[in-house]
Amino acid sequence: MYKNSKSISSISVPLNISKVQSDFVIQFNTKKDTLSVFYTNNDAYFISFPCGCIVTHTIDEVISTHHFIDSIRIVQRDVINVNAEHIKIFHN
Repeated sequence: MYKNSKSISSISVPLNISKVQSDFVIQFNTKKDTLSVFYTNNDAYFISFPCGCIVTHTIDEVISTHHFIDSIRIVQRDVINVNAEHIKIFHN
């Protein structure tokens, strides 16, 4: 999604509502890590006829390989339909 970007301090990626795990490959130069996010899908709720309904999530755990990523911290477990920091990734 962010290929060839020179400076990135944050990314937004979707969680798959038909699964309870989403995997993402993060690459920095030649080093690649796989970030796995495990989550619970909460009941969908109706917003309005034009907007439809949304499913929220609760992040249970985040793991990764450690080629570039040093550690991970879950900042906000509840994923709702707003722009917020949920996971912080630290690199070595």
